[in-house]
Amino acid sequence: MDKYLDDALQDLENMDSLEADNHIEHLKRVAAKKGDSSALRQLQKAQNSLRSNAPRSFGGNASAQGVKGAVAAAFTLKVTRDSANIAQYLPFALFGANASHSAYEQIITPMLPSGVVLTSVAIGRDNASTTNRQKAIFTFTEGVNVDTVTVECKQVPYPDLLAATSSDSFRISQIRYSLSDSAQLAQFDEEIQLISKSIFGKTTSDTLTPSSYKAPDQYQNGIIDLQSVILNVDSEFIFAHTIKNVASFSISLNSFVERVAKVGRNLL
Repeated sequence: MDKYLDDALQDLENMDSLEADNHIEHLKRVAAKKGDSSALRQLQKAQNSLRSNAPRSFGGNASAQGVKGAVAAAFTLKVTRDSANIAQYLPFALFGANASHSAYEQIITPMLPSGVVLTSVAIGRDNASTTNRQKAIFTFTEGVNVDTVTVECKQVPYPDLLAATSSDSFRISQIRYSLSDSAQLAQFDEEIQLISKSIFGKTTSDTLTPSSYKAPDQYQNGIIDLQSVILNVDSEFIFAHTIKNVASFSISLNSFVERVAKVGRNLL
């Protein structure tokens, strides 16, 4: 391999996985043009290794720019099961500014237990009580039984964060998933659906289960770090999940933001 290719490969250390993969593709074209079969083999080996170790990426706007390899911001979402009159897990949705206008109906309805109905999703000013205008409240019924699930953000009003994703986007590089009651470990076995739904209805989705991210050497009960999971949050991205039927039980999602893209303004 000539010095140009050798120097270029060293630049990979300063790139994230997406940039590095694109960079290797460029180097492969250069090597092919030079007829350097040895360099091509080495580049292909490097690319295979990169792709096998790359983090899982979900959602849109993978090209969001900003702070790379560092935390540009952090925020914590708290989801609370306010009551447990319905003896089943209940679904909720985070983000998805577009889908929020239809109360996430196409997302949540397939997740509902038999006999349970989502009657309303009140976000911000939709809440009659002024004390709830910084939250999103999902209300469910099963016959005469009524339960609510509340979403809030510790740093900013959750409705403001949700509204911002109508234009701005950001990349979450890690989530610390924690339980208010460490005895409720079954919550970690509940599947998370990561959905991207375009304005024309095209839907792509993937799933992950928090318990599968529990490391053998991690001894904290009630906490799991979802590492190597990249969420590209924009107006089309939806994080759908369910919460256990325990009154006042909550889950917290401490999210670390790697990059932010702001429409019409300078990037972080």
